[in-house]
Amino acid sequence: GVILTYSVLFFEPKDPVVFRRWLKSLRTAQWKQLAQLTPAWAYTLIITCAVLLLAIIYPIALPKGSDVFVTRSKIGCFSLALFMLRDAGMFLFFSFSLKSKRADVAALSYMLMMWIFLPALLQAVSGSGALFLFYPSMTGDILQSLICPLLEVIVVAYLCRSRWQTTFAEEALQ
Repeated sequence: GVILTYSVLFFEPKDPVVFRRWLKSLRTAQWKQLAQLTPAWAYTLIITCAVLLLAIIYPIALPKGSDVFVTRSKIGCFSLALFMLRDAGMFLFFSFSLKSKRADVAALSYMLMMWIFLPALLQAVSGSGALFLFYPSMTGDILQSLICPLLEVIVVAYLCRSRWQTTFAEEALQ
């Protein structure tokens, strides 16, 4: 599900005009049009997050004494869902630009930097102590593993909202 979500997120067009019509359908409760305009990446993201949520609520049956592993895998699943939301927000942020012809390439470049280059640099400099900032973690405590990606989701959501309001809000276009 995670690979499918990222694949569809990268390859499917993210047209701000369609997104504006989607928001209008949501505000006016036109559910059929809303369902038609909802992009496939949003459905795969919702389904993948739902599966991760189910994995958190109903962990697989493990032998006694594996409570630590179950707790850590629950934290890892939730952390993965938060990182996926952050990355989807990054794709939207770059798509909400007036010059969005290379938005996917820009988002992919930032994702490579956040998933590969910055963690490698940080690990080379200081060891693996702060990798929870970049990867879903099952080894860190709950604050490290969940608060950091949650803050990243909040920052990206704020940036997306700000970009949308300055670029495509009805008042900005008039």
